[in-house]
Amino acid sequence: MSDTENLGNAPLAKATKKHKYVEYEHHGEKVVVREDLKGKHRNVCLCYSCDRFKPEAPEKCKIAHALYELVVKSRIVAPVWECAEFLELGVKTSPKELKLG
Repeated sequence: MSDTENLGNAPLAKATKKHKYVEYEHHGEKVVVREDLKGKHRNVCLCYSCDRFKPEAPEKCKIAHALYELVVKSRIVAPVWECAEFLELGVKTSPKELKLG
């Protein structure tokens, strides 16, 4: 296996590899990011493929909303990779409701 894997055009590398870091403004705060991962959040975040993710609606996802509040307060970017409440856009049945076997 190689030192890097490609995930949504955002290569993930072992921590020992040298990377370039850049500073930019996110939610009105200066943050630092690995240059090769800058702007890749939506490519890997499960929320953007979830039917429950409605940030502007009153019935917004409580998990995503709580994470967003933490992200803004803590001045971080935190893509979601796993979620027990995920419901794929356009799919009527959640993975939890599927019967396996």
